[in-house]
Amino acid sequence: MNSDIAAWTLQHTGDDFVIPKYDQSAEVSGIHNVLQRVLCVLLTERGSVKYAFGRKIERACPFMSAWRRGMISSEAEVRSHFMMSHSFIANAIRAEELPDDPPEQRFKKLALTKIVVCPGAVRMYITLETEADKLDCVLPLPV
Repeated sequence: MNSDIAAWTLQHTGDDFVIPKYDQSAEVSGIHNVLQRVLCVLLTERGSVKYAFGRKIERACPFMSAWRRGMISSEAEVRSHFMMSHSFIANAIRAEELPDDPPEQRFKKLALTKIVVCPGAVRMYITLETEADKLDCVLPLPV
């Protein structure tokens, strides 16, 4: 099983995992590793990574560019920009997979299940599925 150093710690609140609380000493594996990779692609602005280190697929998507430009302020805009970014995310994650990766680290599906717009923040409820597991998380983003 592959593992990585955590970019953040998933905080457990009820049935959801809320992101982020930074802790660079933890190790993540399984579906948490896939979630970390998905969120890294979602939160990386296209063109911001100057060197791909031999990667053929860019590990970024248009979502954060739209977010930073203030183009996302409503539930419909969040959903629309997430859907436009979905194929970028799926392609980047699948390009990293190896034939011998275990099922819990093989990307299957990503869905935006709920959006809550509140003063100063948007909470995106995301469901990630691997070939062996399913994880719900909440991604709060400041407005």
